Amino acid sequence: MTTFTRLLLVLTVVGLGFNATAQIYDIGAAYVAVASTGSDEVFPRYQTPAVYGIENTGGDTIMADFRYSRTLLVDGTPVVGPDTFIFGEMILVGDTFETVIGGYLHQFGNAAGTEDICIVVALVDSVETSLLNNLECTEYTINPDITNDWAVDTVEIANWVALDSHVVLDGVPAPEIDSLDITFTCNSTLPYWAGSDFNITLYSGTNDSIEWSGSIGADIFPGTQFTITYYPNLGIPDVKQTKGFHDFCVRIRQTNDTTDTNDIACTTYEIAVPEAIGIGEYGADDPISVYNAYNFIHVEGFEGTAQVQIMDATGKIMASTVIRENDRIPLAEFSSGMYIVNVATQDARVQTERIMKY
Repeated sequence: MTTFTRLLLVLTVVGLGFNATAQIYDIGAAYVAVASTGSDEVFPRYQTPAVYGIENTGGDTIMADFRYSRTLLVDGTPVVGPDTFIFGEMILVGDTFETVIGGYLHQFGNAAGTEDICIVVALVDSVETSLLNNLECTEYTINPDITNDWAVDTVEIANWVALDSHVVLDGVPAPEIDSLDITFTCNSTLPYWAGSDFNITLYSGTNDSIEWSGSIGADIFPGTQFTITYYPNLGIPDVKQTKGFHDFCVRIRQTNDTTDTNDIACTTYEIAVPEAIGIGEYGADDPISVYNAYNFIHVEGFEGTAQVQIMDATGKIMASTVIRENDRIPLAEFSSGMYIVNVATQDARVQTERIMKY
């Protein structure tokens, strides 16, 4: 960029109207950069904040209440500003003031090539000794070969214990998912900056999927593993109600992800749907014992886990829970009366008993 072109661009952006003061000050654009890339190369559609520095190139201290104008340009086109700001701190002669363009994320183009990112700064209320140093540019190369890899490491269902091995009793469906804890690793060469696009797909089975696009409210640097909690109100596939093992998976969909072999992680849960049986019958030769002792429901004769459902005499479900061997269910808060207890074990045996709470 020639000296004449630089001066013309500065005059066009800044304007020629200044209010002269008794003293002469000067500032220069020291640098402009996309934040902490550490390189002049980026991958396509990379999103990043922009930082710039202003150097006091005059002979007097820039006071904290001095105003300056700032414009960010990409390939000669203004994209932010011109805006006016107060420095907010004194800048001694030769010192540099650095700041970030707040609320702005620059997104590079999708094709290989170059982009010039430029900053133009100027004092608003003072005549400067020179305008030739008010413009600074950095050329960036968009390189599709730069590594931008993201991995999904684990997916955990918050209520997995209650969901896994669930037995659907009398039409009571398996519980919906409370939330998901999804762990990722950023293997990218460049950092992820808070507020940038973040895209995942959640699916259960081949035809039940939901795509979610949002952002993460934190900076994530290369080599960092992090976990997000995902809630159903953001959209989540339904829990399966059919007997068998079901996968619940998450796939990351970051733009220009260079490796696809680590993009998916799954967790598996099992749903059991036994045939309905009458009161007093067993689903196997070995009986399940259900009784009340000292206002605790005891369930014996099973291994692993069992789904227990408690109903009052009208058929209203009062409680539904998953227990393991030797667990007890307290009845202290239940009213006196008769209750029906349905039990379904992990090996698909079921038992129904009437108990009294005194």
